[in-house]
Order: sequence, then C-alpha cells, then structure tokens
Amino acid sequence: MDNPPNPSKLPCPHPLSLVLIAVDTYCGICGERDGPLTVTDCCKRTICDDEYKYVLGTFTQVSCFRNHHRYTICSTHDKEGHSASNWKDCPECRRHEHQMEEMFVGQATSWHNFIDNKLENPPDFEPSFCFTCDKNIKLNAEGFVMAGREKMCYECYPVASAQKNAIMHLLEPQCLCCLKEERAGRKGLCIFR
Repeated sequence: MDNPPNPSKLPCPHPLSLVLIAVDTYCGICGERDGPLTVTDCCKRTICDDEYKYVLGTFTQVSCFRNHHRYTICSTHDKEGHSASNWKDCPECRRHEHQMEEMFVGQATSWHNFIDNKLENPPDFEPSFCFTCDKNIKLNAEGFVMAGREKMCYECYPVASAQKNAIMHLLEPQCLCCLKEERAGRKGLCIFR
C-alpha cells in the first residue's frame, strides 16, 4: 500500500480557497505566527509574547503584549478587579469614561484591542486644550501634564517648571543648586539669584 500524500505538498484546490487557522496559533493583534505567543491575563486571548522588545522610557509601541496590557480598557478592567464580567457593560469602566472621555474612547477603540473587542459607536467628546497656550492636545497620542484638573502640553511644561523653580528660589533661603555650589567651594551660581 502506498504512503498517503504529505498534506503540505498537496496543491491548493483553488487559489481563493479559505484556509482555516486555529485561533491560538497567531497573535490576535498583529497576526504574527512565527514568534513566541502567550495569553493575556484580561481576556485570555492569544498575543505575541514580546514585552522584552520594549526599551524602558522610550514609549515606543513595539510590543503587542505591553500595548494591550497598558493601553486598553480591557486590561484596566481586569487589573482593577471590576465586578462586571465584560468591560463594555461595566459601570466602573463607564465611570472612567466620564472622567476623561477622550482617553476612554482612545483606549476602547485603538489598534491595541482585539478587533472584535473594540467599543462600537464610541461617544463624542470635547477636545482637550492646554490651559497655558490653548493648543489642542490629543490625549492618547501626545504627552501632557495634569495641573489640578487642567491639562498642559509638553511644550508649555518646561516653561511652567522653570517658573515654579523661580518661585521656589524666592521662597527658599537656599535652593539645592546653590547648596551644591557652596559645598563644592564655589559661590552659588544659581540663575535665579
């Protein structure tokens, strides 16, 4: 009796035929099948096991696992231990929606989510503006600083930081940079004195 043909060597019956692939054999975010895979803690979905690719402090988005873990409502829902089974129906997640609606919409609809787990029909939201220069800040894509309930863009933050330092120098009899200079045997060279 002849050996059965090797399935990998068989010609495809039709060039447009559908090939079914098991769900747990590829990353549900990027589709990668060759690298190491793992399962998310939050939604138990297969994803690239690639957090090692991220370099601390770079804020690059090279890791499917890290991006899903840090930038989705799905993961936040799990990490905070909300009582509802699904983040889309969770009153605690919806509370976040009203606090920073733009952030909620961004994290509920971004490409860091699995395609079938994105928020459908996201609500409209008011844009955010820097309270110093009035520039529109895209909260999910640009850096910003919270000053109380107000937002400040990174372009204005160094200015505000320098102003704060100047005020601190006026209030403090000796600032840290002056003390460092004096300890080194030099007269304080602080630009604020």
